[in-house]
Amino acid sequence: MRIRDYDAVLTEAGDYTSKFFKLRQLFSMIIGQPLPLPPMIESKASYGAILLHQYISLWDVLPSLLQPIKSELPINMENLHLNDSSGQSYGYVLYETVIFGGGHLHSRDHVRDRAQGWEKGVVFVNGQNLGRYWKIGPQETLYLPGPWLWKGSNEIVIFEERTAGRIIQSVDIPYLGRTQYVD
Repeated sequence: MRIRDYDAVLTEAGDYTSKFFKLRQLFSMIIGQPLPLPPMIESKASYGAILLHQYISLWDVLPSLLQPIKSELPINMENLHLNDSSGQSYGYVLYETVIFGGGHLHSRDHVRDRAQGWEKGVVFVNGQNLGRYWKIGPQETLYLPGPWLWKGSNEIVIFEERTAGRIIQSVDIPYLGRTQYVD
């Protein structure tokens, strides 16, 4: 689930937050009568563990992709010399550098243990961008809308930036980390 606004009235899945009920109380006081009952919350589904059958490392396919663009300074994707100098309007850019002369890279403790599965990346389901994830949080689940799923087989593509896991775990209750709604 991707909550971009922790003070939202509804979650991305359409669930009510405490702010929703506080606003209902306020509107009821303003109009001087109770509001109609809100719609029932739709139940969520869990599909259990999904074992990945195919995967390929970005590092394995890099040699077969376009030749790299070399620059002394980073270039943003819109200004890359691609597409008749129109740049790249979506997708990803891999930046790489070498530190010479015994220099030190200060990570500010952002280097994590890579042996525990999924770390940081983005998930696509049937061609739709489901969202980004990062093991440092805040949320640990992404919301998959039911209408995105096809009957029968569905395609899940995960662009993992660090170390890929082999299992995707589906749950019916989101884990959003610590959430705090403003009263």
